[in-house]
Amino acid sequence: VGPVVLWVGVDPESAQDPSACGIDCLKLLREYKLDDVEVEFRASTYVRTASQTVRGPRLLPPVSDLDPTVAVRAPFTAALGLSIAAQATLDYEGTGGLYIAQGGGSSNILLLTVGTCVVAPNPPSHPRAYETRRPARDLGESPSCACSPRSWYSHDTASSALQDGVLGVPWHEHLGNVRGRDTGNDDANARNATIREANHHLKISRDKLKATKTSIRALKRFGRTVKRDWAEPTDRIIGRLVHAPPLILGAAPEGFTQDYALVQLDMAKFGDAFKGNVVDLGASLSYQRTFFTMMREFGNPFKYPVFRLLQLQGVIPLTSLRKPEHVNCNGDPGLVVMKRGKGIGITIGLATGVFSYVREYFKDLDQAPQTSLEWPILPLKFKNGPRDYYVFSDVGDSGSVIVDGLGRVGGLITGGSGQPGSDGHIDVTYATPFCWLLSRIQAGGFPDAHVYSRSL
Repeated sequence: VGPVVLWVGVDPESAQDPSACGIDCLKLLREYKLDDVEVEFRASTYVRTASQTVRGPRLLPPVSDLDPTVAVRAPFTAALGLSIAAQATLDYEGTGGLYIAQGGGSSNILLLTVGTCVVAPNPPSHPRAYETRRPARDLGESPSCACSPRSWYSHDTASSALQDGVLGVPWHEHLGNVRGRDTGNDDANARNATIREANHHLKISRDKLKATKTSIRALKRFGRTVKRDWAEPTDRIIGRLVHAPPLILGAAPEGFTQDYALVQLDMAKFGDAFKGNVVDLGASLSYQRTFFTMMREFGNPFKYPVFRLLQLQGVIPLTSLRKPEHVNCNGDPGLVVMKRGKGIGITIGLATGVFSYVREYFKDLDQAPQTSLEWPILPLKFKNGPRDYYVFSDVGDSGSVIVDGLGRVGGLITGGSGQPGSDGHIDVTYATPFCWLLSRIQAGGFPDAHVYSRSL
């Protein structure tokens, strides 16, 4: 048996000479007449191994177009367009629009949205007036069905569509008719050709049927996971409300609407799913074709991003919002934009450079109406799934960020005009220019705030 070894761990980044420590150790050992002990050093860094507790599931990463859950997964991912609500007022839902870096030496990441969806209206007679809540108020996020019925609806609709629309196709009956068709007096070559054709279609249909059953099983597993892990609102808390200034219509001197709130995120809830400011363009080919068509018509630059995730970078200046840089074949100026929101998901629209004055009237007749200047977005018709859309936003899309094909941030949706809901639609969407809103955020106690940037 060898001598006893006193093993001393030394931080490899430390500039301190360990030999002096070794000499002191030997002196101390000799004082206690321990002459047969050796002192050895090793590179070692002490770390605390207690893990950070995360209540409930982490947000999910996006998946490829080939994944069976791609159509229903978006509300549960960290891509922009999160459906959010305050835990105490789950009936006021909106959209998490943009990730903001607090800056100034802070590593905090803030989620920008409209104040209306995280602070309940007060008083009730004025549906748009509210007071700032105290900091450190929990914000319950609703990418799941408990707070966002749309999430459940989209999942159930997709699953039902696959089962009813795909499995309901009478392939077996059709192929049985083809295979059993009486060829009568057809010659042998004709009969053989018919059999080969039937077998060919049978193989194709069997492959489709097999793929469909696999998709349905995946959707059912995903549905069970969502219902098991995301049911409780307390399991969906992603951060706390840290700033929500009062709503100001016609804020001086420009006259825009000040309606925003900042939520400090609990990044442990996001984990590896966090990709920064990215917009998932979705897997709808018809939507993508319409978007490409409009981009070409107005000469707007656009390159389809890797894995459908458009990374945001830069801010559209106010001069470009007022005077778009590109025109169509008729000489009409236009900036093609997009958004993803809680209300109706991914949509495309057109900004013409014209700004709108909006006058808002209140239930309290003693209160004078107020006027604000808004950046208007017109809807563009496109097909997404089985439906035709001629709308850019709807109820629940407030807080969504509007971006162009280059990924530049244009504005934050605050409302719209028209007949919202299932029986109507928003004719014109109104947004606050982000270049102006960012200056208000910086002046409101976050002087170093900027758009969070991260490479994929």
